[in-house]
Amino acid sequence: MTVFLAAGKTVTRLAKFFHKYKNLTVITNGLETLSALSNHLSARIIIPGGEVYQNYDLIGALTESAIEQFNADLFFFSCSGITAEGFSSVDMMRLNIIKKMKKNSAKTVLLVDTSKVGKKYICRGFGFDEIDYVVMETKPNDPDLQKALGKKLIVARRF
Repeated sequence: MTVFLAAGKTVTRLAKFFHKYKNLTVITNGLETLSALSNHLSARIIIPGGEVYQNYDLIGALTESAIEQFNADLFFFSCSGITAEGFSSVDMMRLNIIKKMKKNSAKTVLLVDTSKVGKKYICRGFGFDEIDYVVMETKPNDPDLQKALGKKLIVARRF
């Protein structure tokens, strides 16, 4: 299986559990995510080149070009805010990476904690019709968001 992991603290927390899986290829632009994967000696880990951004992730045309060369079975990402209209980000450069990874993925999973519910930021992401699953630690306390997510919502314990 091949997995895209976008940079982000929530996604990095998920990556710490990947050591349990065999025959895994992980493509990430997250430097912290790379560090979390460092104990996963059996995984094939691919880092697309690019500019180091805020000491946290790789972004830019070189990163985007590299991402376009790969296909993934699953794509995990997070966001800055989520409403019934979709998700949003504070950063267009990071959102561009997310869009590139999503385009080349069979399934897309948004990981978001409920502290981001009701927050809308400047950079609009894509709608829930383009996301296969949204994983949250509890049901959001927003009836419109619950309705918009429908069966795509997966409630998982915090990790």
